[in-house]
Amino acid sequence: MRKFITLSLVATAVCATFAVGAAEACTPSREFTTMKPGVLTIAAQTYRPYSITQPDGSVTGVDGEILKEIAKRECLTIETISVDAAAALNYVQTGKADITVGDWYRTKARSEVLNMSDPLYVDQMGIVSKDGTTKLSDLEGAMVGTVQSNLWVPDLKKLYGSNLKLYPVLAQVQQDLKNGRIEAFVESYSIAVLSEEAGELEGFKAAVAEADERVSSSKLPGQGAFPLNKENTSLLEVVNANIAELHANGFIKETLVKFGLDASAAEAGEPRWLE
Repeated sequence: MRKFITLSLVATAVCATFAVGAAEACTPSREFTTMKPGVLTIAAQTYRPYSITQPDGSVTGVDGEILKEIAKRECLTIETISVDAAAALNYVQTGKADITVGDWYRTKARSEVLNMSDPLYVDQMGIVSKDGTTKLSDLEGAMVGTVQSNLWVPDLKKLYGSNLKLYPVLAQVQQDLKNGRIEAFVESYSIAVLSEEAGELEGFKAAVAEADERVSSSKLPGQGAFPLNKENTSLLEVVNANIAELHANGFIKETLVKFGLDASAAEAGEPRWLE
């Protein structure tokens, strides 16, 4: 349940801080403030393929590349602070960073203590099987696995009953798939793609699951967004304006594909809260 880590109040040591680019002479689209004038400070952690910290301290991945484009458009230099996932939100909440990266879901609880940007993409449900099926209905009657902390577990229990096997970690799901104890498993498509790229799914295919009325997470997946400090509404406004433009010109779609995800994930829909 990486997306639902609660806000940690325990300080985490800063591993490194780097300036990762200089903004060229330009004019910002509107007035806004950041912690340091002319600098966008990012609490950066690795959560592939959305945020990937580099050896020099810079950050790439889907979120990282989107922020670089926003910074370029708004005449900002990027500075990164390397943190672990448990501390990232706290850094933003307490004003130690302007923003953080890593497929953070737009949840109602987060909105009470942070500003959450408009959605960048949806974290699509995926199916891993031998034939690359895209339909949850095709798995009825088969043994299906998933990690027990996933959002869709209650719905899949209703759909598959005793044919659904729950696991504490993904590695065990993958092992049972290879051993034939299950015929398929359901996982975030982004995680399934990473496993596929790492050669952990030889003989199996990862596919985006089609929407199924019986499984709410397949119809309305979690929307990934940027968390920002609650008090800085001017930065939220400029980030949202840029997100809208980067959706319109195809930049977000292209970035998703660049990191191995499906272009359709950019069709995030209207902003909504995950309860």
